[in-house]
Amino acid sequence: MKNPILLLCIVLLSLSCTKTEEPKVEPKGSVYVTVFYLSERVPGSQISTEPATQIVTSDLTGSAIISNVPVGGYKVNALNQDIGSGSASVTVSENRVTNVTINLIKGVFENPQIKIESPIDLSSHNVGDVVNFSASVSDAKDAPNALTIEWSSDRDGVLNTGLVNSEGITFFSTNSLSEGKHIITLKVRDSDNYESVDQITINIEVLPDAVTLSPLEVTKTGLNLNWTVTTENDFESYQILRSEEPTGPYGIIKVISDPAVVNFKDENVSYGVRYYYKIAVVLNSGNKSYSNLESKLFLGENIDLGVNIVRMIIDPERPYIYALDRINNSMLFINKNSKTVEKTILVGAKPCDIDINMDNSKAYIANIGSSLIAVIDLETQEKVKDLFVETEPGWGDNPYRLVCVSNDRIVFTGENQWNDIKLISASSGVALSTAKTIYEAGLLTNSSGTVVFATESGSTGSGTHRFNITGDVLDKVDQSSDGAAWFRDGCISGNDTYIFHRRIKYLANNLSSELGSFSENIIDCNYDGSIAIGEENIWNAETFLIIKPLPVSSSILRLDNDGNTIYIYDNNTSKIFITSIN
Repeated sequence: MKNPILLLCIVLLSLSCTKTEEPKVEPKGSVYVTVFYLSERVPGSQISTEPATQIVTSDLTGSAIISNVPVGGYKVNALNQDIGSGSASVTVSENRVTNVTINLIKGVFENPQIKIESPIDLSSHNVGDVVNFSASVSDAKDAPNALTIEWSSDRDGVLNTGLVNSEGITFFSTNSLSEGKHIITLKVRDSDNYESVDQITINIEVLPDAVTLSPLEVTKTGLNLNWTVTTENDFESYQILRSEEPTGPYGIIKVISDPAVVNFKDENVSYGVRYYYKIAVVLNSGNKSYSNLESKLFLGENIDLGVNIVRMIIDPERPYIYALDRINNSMLFINKNSKTVEKTILVGAKPCDIDINMDNSKAYIANIGSSLIAVIDLETQEKVKDLFVETEPGWGDNPYRLVCVSNDRIVFTGENQWNDIKLISASSGVALSTAKTIYEAGLLTNSSGTVVFATESGSTGSGTHRFNITGDVLDKVDQSSDGAAWFRDGCISGNDTYIFHRRIKYLANNLSSELGSFSENIIDCNYDGSIAIGEENIWNAETFLIIKPLPVSSSILRLDNDGNTIYIYDNNTSKIFITSIN
């Protein structure tokens, strides 16, 4: 029989010799990332790593920290949806924070581009109503339908994992969102495992029935709103909301606590601005619903002419606009202060152009229906005589465009395709010299009346020509390149530096120098040529970008002497509408 004591000792000895192994811990460190663009820190940038660890977002200082990163080499990526992306390499060391700087490159995106289009952020929806979700997505490498998407709610979980269509749109609808606040997240991942995220917040509530807003009514002093009466017993108020953009932001401009009051007149409006309105029905619980959207362009002050005009010019000293009524063979004297037509006089057969002489004493009117130029005394506002001008069949049509130049002279040309340009005496009409064969030209002159520009129009071969007046001779000295020009008139800046013609801005003293172009004909410009006014828009003529649209489209308009007020004739209403650059 074995000794039990000996056996026990052997067991204890074997246990004492067994080693206990500690669990193996993977070494880790951290990465401190700072994102820059043009030396400025960029907040709101999505930061990720390759291989993947975490996705973080840069704070207001443009920085973020990625913690608990296994040691090793990584590519750190930064993406800002409004700017671009960038990356940098980093080696993570154990128990250390490694700093890395990423400079964004504008327009370069490795991650998918994503924008939730609907519903609108912070919008409210009735319990059980269908909520439509849509977003535009794209990727520099993958086709839209190759991207992986996931819509989710922080309350209800994953909502949809459908595909993106070939136009780069992902969309779905649901009426099963639970009541309460939802943070909606859309994640998009491409084949390289780059991921982008966009989020909005919506509220699902028990909402009142919405009212219906009728089309807006325009008055002389404002806009009238009318809507249907509410049916809610728990009514607290109507809120009238207004914006200058259809997507907002909307501000509350009036609160009405009487449910029977269903109209409001908004007189705090500005001319030339389009306003958007909706009506909120608010319950005592605070829940609210919104009506349909209605908008209207408020045109504000205008001058009702009662006739159609073809041309107008602003007196540089007197408070008058002079306009030509070709149908009634007349000239209108329009007072800018009283905004009325003070006087109308007959001036000749089919008047079509007008200019004021150098000393601002007389206006001269081209009458295409005859070979006469009418002379108007601007003090007495009467026609004082007609100038008979010689015309030649084929090359010398009746006066159609004219400008007043130095030493009491006039330059005029005809309407038809090929025409001479003639320099004549403004006192007698006697021809002094002729420049041959310009195609369907408009005419401009500089402030001293010593240079004339002919602005051609036609499908091809049309340009801008400069003539110096040397003695009594029209001396052609410069010409722009040729091209299509469907509008014969142009304009010259008040400082004589720039010409606008053929939708192009030229240097007046070097017509081969094209400074930029526009997408429409330019009708007028300011003194230094930094602002151009087209048929539909006001342009920054240095950046060639639209500042804002005009309230009405017209080729008959003038910028006032103040450099800000614009008078725009609308043929549909026979009114001159008044707006401003600022």
